[in-house]
Amino acid sequence: MSKTTVVYSTYLLPDPTVIDSTPEENTTEPRNRHGLASDESKYSVVEGTKFTVLLPPIKSPGTSQSLPRAKHNIQIVNPTPSQSNPLSASLLEHFTCWAAKTDLSLSSSARRVYNKVFQFLEKESQSEFTEIFGVGPEEYAILEQFCEDFGLKPRLTHIRSEQTLFIEMPTMLHEAPMAMIQSAFHDFFHDVPYPKKRFITVNLLTNVTKDGAIPDLRISIQNICDRQLTLIIPTIGESAFSQHLAPLFLKLRQAVAANPALLMIIVAVVQELRPYSRPKKGSIAYNVLLDEPKCSWDDFQLAVGGMPALDRPIVVEGHTWCSLRSVRFKVWLRGTERIDIDSVDPNLFAQGSLFPADNDMATVHSMINRGAEAIRESLVELCRSMVPEMDLAPLRNPDIRLQLEDEDFIDRLLGAMSETAYERYSYWYKNTPRPRKLKHTRATDRAAIQVDRPNTRSQKRRH
Repeated sequence: MSKTTVVYSTYLLPDPTVIDSTPEENTTEPRNRHGLASDESKYSVVEGTKFTVLLPPIKSPGTSQSLPRAKHNIQIVNPTPSQSNPLSASLLEHFTCWAAKTDLSLSSSARRVYNKVFQFLEKESQSEFTEIFGVGPEEYAILEQFCEDFGLKPRLTHIRSEQTLFIEMPTMLHEAPMAMIQSAFHDFFHDVPYPKKRFITVNLLTNVTKDGAIPDLRISIQNICDRQLTLIIPTIGESAFSQHLAPLFLKLRQAVAANPALLMIIVAVVQELRPYSRPKKGSIAYNVLLDEPKCSWDDFQLAVGGMPALDRPIVVEGHTWCSLRSVRFKVWLRGTERIDIDSVDPNLFAQGSLFPADNDMATVHSMINRGAEAIRESLVELCRSMVPEMDLAPLRNPDIRLQLEDEDFIDRLLGAMSETAYERYSYWYKNTPRPRKLKHTRATDRAAIQVDRPNTRSQKRRH
């Protein structure tokens, strides 16, 4: 009897020959330590499987619950102490110095590209997303290396065929929905009693940016004993920005073309109420917060006050540090043919809004559950091919279901809003030069805040 290993992993990685992306892949194995995720780069994506997966019929949606509330080998030079803080001079100046020390020859078109990139990164308004055209592979590799050397945290995605660079500024808030889905699938596959110890291994992999994990989801089934070293990918998912839908769909189409056997695609689209911006120089938040020691996590949350809610922006000293406009989901399933990203067939596509809540989220949950059952059935069929005499009934136990509810998303989003707000405050406080001795008084500043926001830090402490 031959041994076969199946790996379930979580991240999104379209055809690497077409798309480059800065996040690196880290592997974690919370349930099992026998994974061979490091060998995945040697595997090719198969275009189909030898068994048929039948999707269960779609259930009638119920009433939605309302809200309860590739690195380039470029020689580099370590930055000098004066270069360690990008805000002490313009990024373009730092880049020019860095390029000179690494003996890089920059064309006028390359300088134009880098100037646009650094203008975006240095804007007071920290927009979530932008796209820059005319970026070749060499320009992209140099930019990727510079961002890594200087600790910059944009997420870069390069479409070679289009010579287009997409720049995202992801936060904990944007990763929260897919992180919740990842956690639910992890528990689901842990509960399914397939032969974990002898034949099958579960791995969780994530795409990692410089400062945090952005869990673009991928579930993969890996047969490491097959001489062809094949990799089957039944599901992918991605957290997206509201402005990022057009390039996102391009990436998804390329992923489907590379892997026609995909059974499900999940997308979560997060939009803030307004683009985040740093406190303006001379504003109340600027004067008050820079005039005192850095707030601890507890003090910052105390200053926010009130009960957390998705429709309640996080405001401290009159400045909005995080807000949420909407969280929407899109789900595609494979029918008899490959997934069609343009499909609106209600049997194969669903979309709904978690916030603000709408009744279509019930259909989204139903579609995700159907996808989970299709993946489980593919696992059952693989186990049958591995061990024909295996009792497959326990694997199909209907009591084992994907546990994913609106409340799970809401709790994760509320926590992510708080973490994003404090992360933004901490970064701003650390990288903003202290103003000269101010002529104002804190009492005057805070009195001005009370006109618009009664729950100040001092008021909260008196309760």
